[in-house]
Parts: sequence; C-alpha cells; structure tokens
Amino acid sequence: MKKFKQFVIFSLIWTCFALPLRADLVSATKQENEVSNEKLPQNKDGNFTLYLSNQSPEVSPVDFIVFIDGKQAASVDMDVGSGFLHQHTWRKFVYELPAGEHEIKVVSVKGDIVKKKVFQVEDELWCSVSYFYDPTRKSRPIPRTLNIRFRDGPLEIE
Repeated sequence: MKKFKQFVIFSLIWTCFALPLRADLVSATKQENEVSNEKLPQNKDGNFTLYLSNQSPEVSPVDFIVFIDGKQAASVDMDVGSGFLHQHTWRKFVYELPAGEHEIKVVSVKGDIVKKKVFQVEDELWCSVSYFYDPTRKSRPIPRTLNIRFRDGPLEIE
C-alpha cells in the first residue's frame, strides 16, 4: 500500500509540474509559428552569418527553430556527427539585417530548451549557436544548454 501511495503522489507531482513545463515549450513554439508565418529570407551577400551545431551525443538529431526579430530564420534537424567530424558539424545561414538592435530566439522541442538574446548589428556580424547536453559525462555532466555567441569577425570554422 505504501508503494501505491508513493506512486500516486509521484503521478500527481508529475502531472502538476513536469508535464505543463513540457507543454509550455511546445505551446510556445506553436504560438511563435502561428504568430510569425513570415520568414526571414537568406541572402548569400548578407551581413549576418549564423552557424548552428548539435554538440550533444544524447539528443541526435536535435531540432533548431531560429527566429530573428520574430521572423523564422531557420528550422532544421541536426545530427551530432560521427567519426572524425564527431560534434564538429555546422550549418550556415546568411541574412541581411539593418544596423541596430535585434533579437534572436532559438527553440528546440527535442532539446527541451528556449533561449533569447539581444544583439547589435553595426556592420558584419557572425553568430554561433550550439546545443549541448550530456548527463552521462563522467567528469562533469552537462545540462541542457544553448550557447549563443557573437563575433565581429569570421569564425574559425569558415
């Protein structure tokens, strides 16, 4: 009987807290897609270069849905890579953005994470977005993480 009570309590906690969190993530993605059917077109001669990479052996493929200023810029699934290229695969996207302040939002339903960041475009700008998650890593487990970094010069991967 004690195990049954523990199961019921666990189920209630799961239903009240964990499931709504996951539902909020999916709901946020659906709302963003419904609100913004507008896509940001790529421009091979643009001034903003975006790179995406999955660095997680635990979630492969991981989905990336990227919004810049509320417009969908990219939607891709990425494997972690294998062999010599293990965790070193990148997808490149190039856009033309006006000078000034912008917002990037990256959503991953499979990766269970959302992150926003505000950035400034003055001339050319490069951005890398990497997804990390490795809870089984022996030296130090890595929680679900989206790193969004900006540079005013080309990345070493170019």
